[in-house]
Amino acid sequence: MSELLPELSAAAGAFRAAITREGGVDLFDAALAMGRIADTSLDLAAARAALDGLCAAVADELSRDSDLDRVAALNRALFDRRGFSGNREQYGDPRNGYLHETVARRCGLPITLALVYLAAGRRSGLTLEGVGFPGHFLVRVGEPPDRFQYLDPFNGGSEIPREALAGLLRRQGGDPERQLEMFLAAVTPRQILARMLMNLKSMYRERREMQRCRDAVELLLVLTPWAAAEWRDFGLLSGYLGAGAAAQTALSRYLELAPDAADADSIRARLDALNSADNEGGA
Repeated sequence: MSELLPELSAAAGAFRAAITREGGVDLFDAALAMGRIADTSLDLAAARAALDGLCAAVADELSRDSDLDRVAALNRALFDRRGFSGNREQYGDPRNGYLHETVARRCGLPITLALVYLAAGRRSGLTLEGVGFPGHFLVRVGEPPDRFQYLDPFNGGSEIPREALAGLLRRQGGDPERQLEMFLAAVTPRQILARMLMNLKSMYRERREMQRCRDAVELLLVLTPWAAAEWRDFGLLSGYLGAGAAAQTALSRYLELAPDAADADSIRARLDALNSADNEGGA
């Protein structure tokens, strides 16, 4: 990755450190590192301390809560007493896509609220896993196959029955008979991080904040350097932002990975134009 791209940004450097640790991917440090897309000076140690402090306080409360329903106790601690909630009114605000902002503002997207839920719940002794359901990230708790509960941190940690999820998938055009089990499976830390970055990429593109959109794509390339489409998008965004050398490198890599793509000819033409401009500038 570092051999193909220019010097990594502050966000990408911190993100790479978090996903390449000897003990494996640190999901929460990596998610916090994304915050440097919006604020290059973000104090990551302070952000982690804020998350850990929240989790410690919740765990302490649950240790003194006599309710045998630990999920209900966790929901009270996060949603009733601390006011965490889904941000429906400003859903597309990029701040909702950052873990440190979700901790500080106590609102966010389904996936960032799920990360808070996972961190606090695991600290309190619950076995929780993320579930990458289409369009709405969930958390599951329990034992397979029929004792899983599917929880929605965006809506106060409420349980969604499997039958309701099957109906939702059907309304989205899916086939529950074939796809429901796949979409209710636990996802890996890397899959969670990729989904968070795709959210940020989409939100910044919608807002025409192309530098931050490019920064989100850079982190996607750190995470998934084999993803041809991200090389293309990084190259196109770099060209738009006037970073010609980075655009040439990225678009060349895209064509190496996907030489027969439907847009390969148009990308070659764009690359030729960049090369010509570079040669003219050098003359």
